[in-house]
Parts: sequence; C-alpha cells; structure tokens
Amino acid sequence: MAISTQNNYGSFLQKRDILLSLIARQIYLLSRLDIKTWEETLENLRERVSTDAFKVLVIGEFKRGKSTFINAMLGEEILPAQVLPCTGIINEVKWGNSSRAVLHYLPQEDGLKRQPEEISVDKIEEYVVIKHEAGEDYINPYEKVEIFYPLELCRSGVEIIDSPGLNENSARSQIVEDYLPIVDATLFVLSCEALVSQSELRAIEIMRAFGHEDIFFICNRFDLIRRRERESVKQFGITKLAPLSKLSEEGIFFISAADALDGRLDGDEQLLQKSGVPILEESLEKFLTTERGRLKIVEPAQSLRESIKVARETIPDRIAMFQTSYGELEARYLAAQEPLKLLEVKRKQIGKRIDQFCQDIRSLVLDKSNNFYSELPDKIQKWIQNYELQTEIDLSKVIEPIKEQPWNIHNLNINKALEIQVKAIVEEISSYVTKQVEDEFIPWQSNEIQPFIASRLEILKEDLDARASDFIREVDELRSQLASGESSSFTKNSISSLERLFTAAGMPTLSNYEWMQGVLGLGKQKTQRTLGGILTIGMIVLTGTLLLPLIGIGVISSASLALVALIQGVIGGEIAQERLGITIKEETAKRFSQEIYKSRNVQAKKIASDIFEQLIKIKYIVEKGLTQEIKNLEDQVESVLEEKKKGQASVDRKISELKAIAEELTVLENDLDILLDRLILTALE
Repeated sequence: MAISTQNNYGSFLQKRDILLSLIARQIYLLSRLDIKTWEETLENLRERVSTDAFKVLVIGEFKRGKSTFINAMLGEEILPAQVLPCTGIINEVKWGNSSRAVLHYLPQEDGLKRQPEEISVDKIEEYVVIKHEAGEDYINPYEKVEIFYPLELCRSGVEIIDSPGLNENSARSQIVEDYLPIVDATLFVLSCEALVSQSELRAIEIMRAFGHEDIFFICNRFDLIRRRERESVKQFGITKLAPLSKLSEEGIFFISAADALDGRLDGDEQLLQKSGVPILEESLEKFLTTERGRLKIVEPAQSLRESIKVARETIPDRIAMFQTSYGELEARYLAAQEPLKLLEVKRKQIGKRIDQFCQDIRSLVLDKSNNFYSELPDKIQKWIQNYELQTEIDLSKVIEPIKEQPWNIHNLNINKALEIQVKAIVEEISSYVTKQVEDEFIPWQSNEIQPFIASRLEILKEDLDARASDFIREVDELRSQLASGESSSFTKNSISSLERLFTAAGMPTLSNYEWMQGVLGLGKQKTQRTLGGILTIGMIVLTGTLLLPLIGIGVISSASLALVALIQGVIGGEIAQERLGITIKEETAKRFSQEIYKSRNVQAKKIASDIFEQLIKIKYIVEKGLTQEIKNLEDQVESVLEEKKKGQASVDRKISELKAIAEELTVLENDLDILLDRLILTALE
C-alpha cells in the first residue's frame, strides 16, 4: 500500500483511539455517579468501537481473478488462485501478529456444528479449493476460513472477504445472508475479456437492494485486451457500469491484478503503477476512512454525548437528594413505589403494543407473499412455453443402435446419452426461469413490500414516540419529587423521547437519520441493507429451492421422457427431435409449477418470519430503554441512601465530588467537540 494510504488509515485509527479514550473517561465518571445502566451501555460501545474493522467484500463470478486481486492488495500470495474455478468457501483475511488459519465447519445433518479447527496457512488450498475430481455433486463441508496474517493493510483495520463465485446459488445465499448486511465496501470484480454479463447485472441488482450503491467495479485483465481495443472496452464498461454506482466513473477501475501482484512480489514499482491497482487502493482508502470512517466515529460519539447529557442532568438531582434528610428521602422513595409499579405496567403495555404490530406486519406480509407466489405458476408456464432452447438436441449417438435392433430397444444402453443431453436442457430452462423469477421478485420487493413496511413503521414511530414521551415525563416528574419533593414541568429534550430510549439501549441517536435507520442498523445504507436483505434472502431461498429439484428431474426423468419421444420418432420413420424439445419443456414447466405451488406457503412464511425477526428488535430496544429509565432512577436514590448511612462527612465529600464531576463532564464534552470538528475538517479536505 502507498505511504499516503497508510497515513490516512493511521489518521482514522488515531481518531478512533481518541474516541475510545473519551469513552473510557466517561465510563469512569458514570461509575462515580452510580449510573450503572449507562455504564454498561458505554462498556458495550467501547467494545464495539475497539473491535470494529473496515470489512471489504470482494465479489464476482468464477474466474474473474478475485483471489489474485486480493493477493495483489495484500502483497503476498495468501489465497489460492488457479486456472479452474477454485474458491469454494468464504475466506476472511484479518490482522494477526503471526500467520495462522481457522477453519469453520458447516452444520451437520443433525444440526450440530463441529468446533473450528486451526490449520496451517500453507494448507489453506487443501480446504478451500473446489474438488473438481470429486464430481459436480461434491459439497464442501466447510463454511469459511479465517486467515490471520501480519499484513499492513489488515493492521490498519481492514478485513478482506474473498467470496466464492456468484455462479453458485448456495454461495450467493451465504453472501446475501451473512455479509452484504455488514460490509463497509463492496468490490465487484469483472473480466475485461467478457465484460458485464446478464448474470453479473442481476447480482449487482441484489447488492443495490441491500443499499450498496457505492460499488467499486474492478475490471480485471485489462492487460489482456489488445491495445487498439482498450479504449472501446473502457467506454463500454463505463457506459454499462457508471449508472449502477453512486461513485459513477470514479468507481470503475481497469486493472491487471496479476501485474500488481508480480510488481509487489518482485519489487517492480513501475509494473505495479502500470497495473492500476494503487489508484484503486487510494480511492478505496479514501472511501473507507472518510465515508465509512466518519460513521464509525460519529455514531458512537452521539451515544457518548447523550450519556454526558444524562450524567450532567443527574448531578443536581443527586445533590438535592444528598441535601435531604435520610428520613425524608426514604419516605419519598417509599411513596414512589406505587408509581414505579405503574411505570412497569406501562413498560409491558408498550412492549405488547410493539409485539402486536410486528405480528400484524408478519400476517400482512405473509398474505402479500402468498399472492406473489400464487401468481408464479401461470407465469412460469408462459415463460417456458415461449422460450427458445439454446441447447441443440443431437440424437445421432443413439439412432443407429435403435435402427439396427428396433425389437431390442428396451435392452439398449441409450439412457445415459439421452440423460446427458436432456439434463443440459433442463438446466438451461432452470437457469432461465430462475432469472425470470428474480426479475419479478426484485421490483415486487422494492415497489410493494419495502414501501408498505416503511409506511407502517412510520405509524408505529409516531405512536411509540407519544407513549415514550408520556413514560419519560412521568419518570422525570418522579425524579423531581424524589429530589425536591415537588413535580417539575416537563421540558422537551433536544432529541425525541424515543431517541432517548434507543440511545440508552445502546443504539445510535436518531438525529439526522430516518427512524427506520436507527431501528434496523447504523445509518441509511445499513437500514436498506438489512431490510432489503431480508427480502432478497427470500428470493435466493426461492430460486435455490427451484433449481435443485429440477436438476433432479434431469437426472431421474430425462431417459424416460426422451425414450418415449425417441420411440415415436423411430416408428414414424424420423427422429422427432423437435417433439423431444417440446416434451422436455412441457414436463419442465409442469415440474416447475408443481414445485412453486408446493413450496409457496413455506417460502411466504420464510419471508414473513424473517421480516418479523428484524422488526421485533424494536420491542427489545424500546423495552430495554424503558427499563433503564426506571433502573437509573432507583439506582440513584438507593446509592444516595446508602451513602447517607455513612454520615455527614461522607455526604459532604460526595457533594464536592459531584461538583468536580460536573466540571470534568464539561471538559469531556469539549474534547468530544474537538474530535468531531477534526472529522468535519477531514471530510472537507
């Protein structure tokens, strides 16, 4: 990596370290204030910030040079790269003081999962490379391999994720479920020798459905294009890809990963620069450390700021409680028990309200999904009926035996030859129908389901904000009664009551973000990825379910289908190849329709359940925030009562300490402002 790149990563890590030190200072102040719930929230925040890394997903179809490209970025041949499609599982490359690898197993048939196994880095190829000699039915038993290596790029907080080729449906499913919702940047690798296929465009659509609109397009093997054709290839690639990323032309790179790797391995700086990879790395570094890096600091900083506000507002109440006699404070606390019980009842009622909302959404999404799937069988029939086969049927290898021994047709070994051809046709039709289903699913997801959920969430947001305001008003009034013996007027906070609950529960504050963004993740893109991902998972599950049974049809039914048509052709004096194609299409359409009809309820329930599982998070977050409001109040009174038992000297010391903490909070907030100002300046550079 270039020196400037390392300096920029270093600058981000320095800002992150400052944020971590500010969080640590605040945790110490919270412990002195006995605000245990917020202390726990910030402990979790510190852990999240300290372990958070820039996750970069390298994605693309087989044989586009993904592994070579990653090796070029790392500067070492860490990942296997062969002529045949080779990466069969996910590879995660992370920082490690020494080189090692950890192999993770897929769950077994009984649902149990073997413990991860540590392997030598030089043995990785034995596990991750696709076993072509094992045949097409070979299933890799491993889920992923984590590779820890002392690489400078990874030391800077970058994790590289090398994915299997998108040609594999199961690989697509894992990428969709496990990685697209969490990665910070996506690098889509294509080959200049066959730039932008239809299947690649569909994969890009899925990525965009997750909110990944800042896609980096890596057009590899540009060095293999004839010089006189390079400009036209460039223009073609830009025309096709620029509209698919918010980065536009600045996100498209024409490179040679092999030259970059050789340049780094051989110390050939000229070859490295000529490869185009350093320019890409600088753009990626800027994107990560500014766009993504800013979020990684600003969002936890917002939570930190809110905790400072809570701590500062707590101090006058604590001082007032310390200045109240023990007997009076104890009597007030006893009188507060009934209101506290009523608050607990309201907390449960709010939780039930959210639960009912989520249940209603699940039911409505289930109906919409069932309608979608119920319409598919008729569409599939029409798609296949109008489809023109690209695979040619050639029965020449089986004609002669039948002509010579027509009376012995059942004993002739013709099934295998027919099976191979018919299976190829079935796979072709399966691939075509899968694409058609995807083309139906994506707009349905974007135009019907997502807007529907968004509108319902907005209604829930308004309802919860009103309920949360009433709840917090009662908490604040009760706190005032405990501190001074009188109720105070409720003052509107700088953030909404619902935002206050989310922040207390460890979620980022919602200022400057749509409400859903806070519910489902960190920032707008994260929300799109999560919600879009739920739906796209449904699509992947659906198409995967369709494809596998139909491949089975090719194996099981091809011979019988073909044999009937073939016998008819021989008896009629001609080989009925055209009729054979029609028969296969009819049977495939029938099986497709049957499969989709049988699985419609299962698939609809899958989508509805996945959405429910995401939305029910709202309940847990809000309930946690409500609980913490009550617990904070109880902790404050009980800690003051406990301290007052120690005598007046201890009380006086505590009051002085509280005044000092107030000053420290002011200094802490000023230091936080300085950090955020530095971030703004960096963004403007």
